[in-house]
Amino acid sequence: MQFHLSRNPTDSTYVIAVPSHLSDKRKYYFILCNPSIGKTKVIKCLPPEDEGMMITTFGLCPDHPNHDVLVIRIVFFYGYSAKSFFGKKLPYTEVYSIKKKSWTRVGGFDNSFNPSFMVLADRAVFVQGALHWKTACLDQEMIMSFKIFEKKFKILKLAIDCFSNMYMINWKLANWKGTLAFIVIGEAQPPRRNTIIGVENVPLLPLKICEMWMLNGDGEVESWSKIFRFTFLKRGLVRLVGMTNNQQLLLNFDGELIGYDLNKK
Repeated sequence: MQFHLSRNPTDSTYVIAVPSHLSDKRKYYFILCNPSIGKTKVIKCLPPEDEGMMITTFGLCPDHPNHDVLVIRIVFFYGYSAKSFFGKKLPYTEVYSIKKKSWTRVGGFDNSFNPSFMVLADRAVFVQGALHWKTACLDQEMIMSFKIFEKKFKILKLAIDCFSNMYMINWKLANWKGTLAFIVIGEAQPPRRNTIIGVENVPLLPLKICEMWMLNGDGEVESWSKIFRFTFLKRGLVRLVGMTNNQQLLLNFDGELIGYDLNKK
């Protein structure tokens, strides 16, 4: 189950729940929830253009000029010849208006896009009139943005050294005071294999690294600047949960939720 949240200009909060990342003929819908009035509604999606297998990715964002909230749905098709979703057919996009209660099918992708990219299953972030997703093309991770009014997509490249000398990496997109950013956390050294007993030899208190990068330009590798970095010693798995509206970074330490005030870093 995927969850996405957005707020419209009247300060009503909406949440959508997507039953399954992998779609079939019985799952062309999502659940719209308005917690402020305690109501939910099942929204049917448009019939698919292709009867083959597909994956859908969602995002939720405000449309401030029209006092509306939009649901963005991206449909990726399975390439049977390639036996993967990284086929030759470009995905298409659908936009649902909560105010108008209607769908619009748009293009958004042109031939400059490599069909071998896929949006990663993570919450989308709305910043400066565009919705942003984590995405990957083969072994390279990037960011994909969708301009709401132009109805066009763009690929943003990450900073060239943002994952340097880090292992067991976990990263998420963030809205840092109205600017697109991403947070990455990892370990300073890889696990070492004990050749005698054949198991991983991990330091008792491995050094964890957390960094935030902020976008200053048009999405090229040189457009990013590192705005903070801190380290800490912690045993076990550490995962990014996200960032709150008041810049509190939430980390999950093996089930224990810990917050960091980024304004004081």
